[in-house]
Amino acid sequence: MLSKNYRLGKTEVERVYKKGIRQYHQPFLVRMLVNQLTHNRYAVIIPKAIIAKAFDRNRLRRKIYLFLQNENISGHNDILISLKQKADEAGIDKALKMIISKVN
Repeated sequence: MLSKNYRLGKTEVERVYKKGIRQYHQPFLVRMLVNQLTHNRYAVIIPKAIIAKAFDRNRLRRKIYLFLQNENISGHNDILISLKQKADEAGIDKALKMIISKVN
């Protein structure tokens, strides 16, 4: 799990959602906005309509945070990753790698 310094709060999520640049990488919608810090901050949104069980949503959210923590992502952006459709685990891993390559 990412430490609190690297996660977005509710007000920051709303700001990135409204003003951020959107990029769609199936099955994710990624919104990015430059911040004034020296590091990136992240938020992952998985709607209940896509994955019904909280256990599965939280497990996927933890997996994505772990992936982001282990990758070396340059820059100083606020990054909001939201799941837009169901996908298998292999598809999610491939999409995350593509997102990281686009951000760097």
